[in-house]
Amino acid sequence: MPPAGDAAHAPPPPHRRLVFAFYLTGHGFGHATRAIEVVRHLIAAGHEVHVATAVPEFVFTAELPRSPSSQGLLHIRRAILDCGAVQTDALTVDPLASLLKYHETAVVPRESILRTEAEWLTSINADLVISDVVPVACRVAADVGIPSVCIGNFSWDYIYAEYIVASGDHHRSIVWQIAEDYSHCDILLRLPGYCPSMFICVFPILSLKCSYFERTKLSVFHFSVLIFLKNEFSLNP
Repeated sequence: MPPAGDAAHAPPPPHRRLVFAFYLTGHGFGHATRAIEVVRHLIAAGHEVHVATAVPEFVFTAELPRSPSSQGLLHIRRAILDCGAVQTDALTVDPLASLLKYHETAVVPRESILRTEAEWLTSINADLVISDVVPVACRVAADVGIPSVCIGNFSWDYIYAEYIVASGDHHRSIVWQIAEDYSHCDILLRLPGYCPSMFICVFPILSLKCSYFERTKLSVFHFSVLIFLKNEFSLNP
């Protein structure tokens, strides 16, 4: 047995590998671009990340490092759980078509989505759900009993509320369902340049104010998520 005085110099216990389920909206590549940096830092810390998204896999594999130490830490799963906006060109959104598409994508198959995603989260033994900003991910996490974090500068209830006004009040229930799904989230990591939102008032908010370099590298996300886990759920990252 080492002398008692050596206890203070003993190496820290190895950190536990955490499993993150990262739900990412498939609308464009902008969400994926910032998500890649979050994933990069989590993998660098030795954690396992499962990304569920409609974004093509090459968007991630082309940017994230491949090394012996990161083997088996990144998993990409194709999942279509929201649809963003339907656009007729790069700058023009069709509000009614967007609402109809969301209804077809996320409302009609809702029960199947909830069941499938709950089974998936259980199968990978997820410790935390991260969403940018897929609404149903928060509800599924709550159903399974897993904490969830939203990362973003807007929410789809805020976006679709404008579409309802523009399209003649169709599909009003979509906005309320999205807001209710978001209400199951435990915390919001709110990015600079955020929009007003219905759902941000129902759970704790961490506003991220950082330099341009930090926003680009997004290391603040990595530390914020891990600190949240450690403080709120007694997990040791």
